[in-house]
Amino acid sequence: MDAEAWIAVVAVIVAIAAAAISVWQARIATKQTKHAQDAARSAEEQAAEARKANQLTREQMDRAAVREEAEVRAAEDAAQREAEMVALSLRGSGGSVALAITNSGSRPIHHLQLMEVRADEPGPWASWAMNRFVSGNLADPHRLMLEPGEKTTMAVWLLAADGSHEPQLPAHVEVQYRFRDAGGQWWLSSLLNGVSRISPPAI
Repeated sequence: MDAEAWIAVVAVIVAIAAAAISVWQARIATKQTKHAQDAARSAEEQAAEARKANQLTREQMDRAAVREEAEVRAAEDAAQREAEMVALSLRGSGGSVALAITNSGSRPIHHLQLMEVRADEPGPWASWAMNRFVSGNLADPHRLMLEPGEKTTMAVWLLAADGSHEPQLPAHVEVQYRFRDAGGQWWLSSLLNGVSRISPPAI
């Protein structure tokens, strides 16, 4: 076989080898592409599952938040109703105002304190003080505790501008007192404004 024939044979062999390599590379590229597509599809499915799980978690958290908010609101409403069960009645006698505070609720109250007594009309009344002519609890503006169904009475004078006892009593009186409920919430009760939550005082 002459040189030209050998060259032709070698050229054919090289061409066949190149073609084989090209086919092999194409198969590898196809497999890589398929693998990449599979990986992308798997990643998208995982992302979709993650989004679904996140959405479910958010919905569960939203429901839990709504339920917790409803429970808090119900507890606050119950505490408000309980605080409103601490009632006041007034009676004037001999130039003194008798204040009867009754705990008609179902739980005890603590640190009951008379805060203010004043005339709710023009007149000679400038301030107030506990009645000095009575003894015991009647002259004490504080009570450590009032059990359910328990009533306590305090006797108060209204004073003139010079600090002297003014025996004339007004027709209308504003009274304020505060207390802490069994749950630890402090309240201010007013004849004019009802019962409202207040910050804990320094006692």
